[in-house]
Amino acid sequence: MKQNNGLQLLRFIAAGLVLLVHLPTYAVFPFFAGEQRLFSGAIGVDVFFCISGLVMYLSVGRKTGPAFALQFAIRRLFRVVPLYFLLTVLLYVVLSVRAGNFSDLSACLGKSLAFAYCGTGNGYGDPIIPMGWSLNYEMFFYACLLLGLLTLKENVLRHVALLLVAIAVFGWLTNDHFYYVNSIVIEFVFGILLGMYGEQIRRRIPKPAAILLVGLVALLFFGAMVGIDGPESDAAAVSRMTIHFGAAGAWPRWIVWGLPSLFLCAAFYWLGERVPARLARLGDFSYSVYLSQVLVMAVYAGAVKFVYKKLNLALEPSIVHTLGIVALTCGAAYALYYLIELPWMNLGKRAGTKAVEKAGLAPSRSS
Repeated sequence: MKQNNGLQLLRFIAAGLVLLVHLPTYAVFPFFAGEQRLFSGAIGVDVFFCISGLVMYLSVGRKTGPAFALQFAIRRLFRVVPLYFLLTVLLYVVLSVRAGNFSDLSACLGKSLAFAYCGTGNGYGDPIIPMGWSLNYEMFFYACLLLGLLTLKENVLRHVALLLVAIAVFGWLTNDHFYYVNSIVIEFVFGILLGMYGEQIRRRIPKPAAILLVGLVALLFFGAMVGIDGPESDAAAVSRMTIHFGAAGAWPRWIVWGLPSLFLCAAFYWLGERVPARLARLGDFSYSVYLSQVLVMAVYAGAVKFVYKKLNLALEPSIVHTLGIVALTCGAAYALYYLIELPWMNLGKRAGTKAVEKAGLAPSRSS
């Protein structure tokens, strides 16, 4: 699949939004961070889900059969797992050392590494890396797609989309009470639909109207970001599925954050090659930015508090801490991409090809 520069840039923007919403209270950023923040960057997760659905449609296309399914499974595992496992274990060690107790998080460590529900009898619990909850759904989406590749001879993405719609509707009607049966999975379907019909829609939009639509999409997206994904609730298997808009009430996440994310994804998808390649390169580091930020913040917090204590200074909120965290996260992401992500991605490509050859599987006719 040829890389789409617009989607690559949007990946980085989405990771940046998630980074801003997780900044600690002593790191402030106008409108996006601090106790009085106006916008929530948590919507970046919904953008990722829409992009994922679209990219899977573009990369899978009409391919099917056991040969492609095996390659798909191996490449996805090599793409997602190594960095997530490494950072999960590192964060587990950091948090346990800081707490002086390795046993409290040990049960959640195993569940985190298995992409499984990390809840307890007290209700929902995030994985060791909090954003890992979204990876659980990403892997669930891949599992559904893998099942389709193994069992269907054609129209795999259409059938997977129908399955996810059924799951999402049931999840919505049952207040998302069951973990993987959750309304948010319909956001993958949004991306699939964009892949199916995006180009047809784009060709029918006149250029003057396109400029107006881009402006409306931006307004809609920023309007959606005013919502807050909380408060936490044990009523659902995963919290954050209801977005609160103050006097405007509470709305399902897949509607008020999913649809604006779809429209934004469409805009960047259609931009495509109009986005400079150098700018699009930022998207290469989005996964590392997304996963490493909490570990960076934990290490930064320990270092800053140690230094301030030694100097007998009070830790006051400052944008300097924001710049420090953002710079360190970007630096860590750059290193992790070249040291971990890229080597494992290349290894996954080779391993997938060798596995198919060793199994004696022939590519399907629709590949």
